[in-house]
Amino acid sequence: MMKSRILIVEDERIVAGDVKSRIESLGYEVVGTVATGEEAVFLAERERPDLVLMDIMLKGDINGIQAAEQIKTFYDIPVVYLTAYADEETLQRVKASEPFGYIVKPFEQRVLHTTIEIALYQSQMEKALKEKEELYRTLIETSPDAIVLTDLEGNLIMVNKRAASLYGQPGVNDLIGLNVFDILATKDRKRAYDDARKTLKRERIDDVEYLLTRKDGSYFPGEVSASVVRDAKGRAKGLIAVIRDISGRKSSEVALKKSEERYRALTEEALVGVYIYSNKRRKYIFVNPAMEKITGYSREELLTIDPNKLALPEGKKLLAEREKAVKEGREKPSQYMIRILRKDGSIAVLEVRTRPIEDEGEVAALGNCIDVTGIIKQKEQIERAKLEWERTFDATSDLVMIVDKDQGIMRANKAVADYAGLDFPELLKMTYFQLFH
Repeated sequence: MMKSRILIVEDERIVAGDVKSRIESLGYEVVGTVATGEEAVFLAERERPDLVLMDIMLKGDINGIQAAEQIKTFYDIPVVYLTAYADEETLQRVKASEPFGYIVKPFEQRVLHTTIEIALYQSQMEKALKEKEELYRTLIETSPDAIVLTDLEGNLIMVNKRAASLYGQPGVNDLIGLNVFDILATKDRKRAYDDARKTLKRERIDDVEYLLTRKDGSYFPGEVSASVVRDAKGRAKGLIAVIRDISGRKSSEVALKKSEERYRALTEEALVGVYIYSNKRRKYIFVNPAMEKITGYSREELLTIDPNKLALPEGKKLLAEREKAVKEGREKPSQYMIRILRKDGSIAVLEVRTRPIEDEGEVAALGNCIDVTGIIKQKEQIERAKLEWERTFDATSDLVMIVDKDQGIMRANKAVADYAGLDFPELLKMTYFQLFH
């Protein structure tokens, strides 16, 4: 452990030598012994001792009190006075210089030791406190949020630069002395009074929104958190509050709400079925009206049943394979066809498109589907009609052909081939006129 370093300022050589011997016997290091105030200030700057033992009456142009004031002001080194004077006038002069101790000559070794130790400890505590205060001051001044301190009546007694900027004031002093309730929108003042009383009872409030007023009369939304400030005896002295400008967040919330309203309007009026399916809960968490029409189930019913149960057996297998792909992190087609059993027992064919989304922290699927049952039936009818036409075309005994604009034979039935005595490939190389002329 390093020894504490002490500077002795004493103009009596014998006394100085005695003090030096005592100091060293107590385990301290003496960095120097000087006889004038000027020398004391010089050596304090050069050696930066942990403590100065200072006689009051010194040789030279400045006395011990003046030298101590300079040492404390410029170098923040604690001073303990050593003096034979204990009169009231001297004491008052000493008190004004804020020393860390006062020893009257002659003194006992125990008094000297105790006074030095207390002075060193107080100095360390004071420096630690100053460091904390500087840290807190830096944190407050560099905070992106406004920080204000009020008394119990709401008068501002401390604000940071952000607070001045937020309220449109040139500097912090322009806010000091104003009442915090006067910089609130009129409609929010009563609620703020009530919240302040609650804070004094409950110790703090968090994230309460108010409409605040700038110097130019404009308003901005703020989010306020506050707590009680108490003195050493635990008595409430005021409130400290952190104020955050939430204009940007409010604008985003308004924009998001409008976007949600537009999206909801689109999905509610869409002819296409739109849904959100939760993979974790295995159910729909949103369906639009078109889904009710497609499935025959009400919205309330769709939000409670497992959608997989609507699928026919081959569809269940398809959905199981897709779910397995999701769990294994494999790619899966975003578009597929599936047959479902509607509530009335009829079968519907759906063309489905899906994509993964995140909904409230969980993976979900956003999907849309079209009922293509009618289209499938139309295709089947067309295909059947085509087959029936082809059978009739080939079976008739009349000569039937289809030719292009240049009379080239595009298609002919068996009767034509038999008439010409040609097979179909040779027949399709001829024209109508070549066949019959």
